[in-house]
Amino acid sequence: MTQQSIPRIPTYEALALQIRQLGVECVFGLISDDTAMLVTAMNGAGVPFHGARHENNAVAMAEGYASATGKLAIVILGRGPATANGLHGIVYARKSGAPVLVIVGASADGVPNPNAMGPDNKLLDAAAVFQGAGVRHMTAHDPETAPQVAAQLRTFQDAVLSGRLLGAAPPDEFAPEAPAPASVPV
Repeated sequence: MTQQSIPRIPTYEALALQIRQLGVECVFGLISDDTAMLVTAMNGAGVPFHGARHENNAVAMAEGYASATGKLAIVILGRGPATANGLHGIVYARKSGAPVLVIVGASADGVPNPNAMGPDNKLLDAAAVFQGAGVRHMTAHDPETAPQVAAQLRTFQDAVLSGRLLGAAPPDEFAPEAPAPASVPV
């Protein structure tokens, strides 16, 4: 008896497909080096990306969309300075009660200098910042947990629709392969 292997696709594609399966119609954000592949995968999965000129504007766009439609809005931001630039909008979205999910890039665990040249100028402990701001968050630590963060949205959708949830994943973890979401043809 042969054991059938589970198809594997890049993690960023798995996340994009799972977000599409949630019925998300569009995402907002500002592309950065650590989120570019996820944004591209979202477009490829049929979830259009609406770019902004500043991270706060991207969050405001998502909050406005969520408030106007009552639907879950997603904003994708880079790590470090990009996350910090979006903080005012994120806190406002949390306080407004709009159903907004913020996905930010994060540095790989245990790698203080992912660029291997000089200091990591994007270093920011986003989890600590969001905890201090009262923003609920989840962190994907590897290719297996990254898609689970998106899959948990289905379980936590009521919580997401009544509050904030942040998913952070190291850019290195968007590239390795993860199991393809169930019910998605590969």
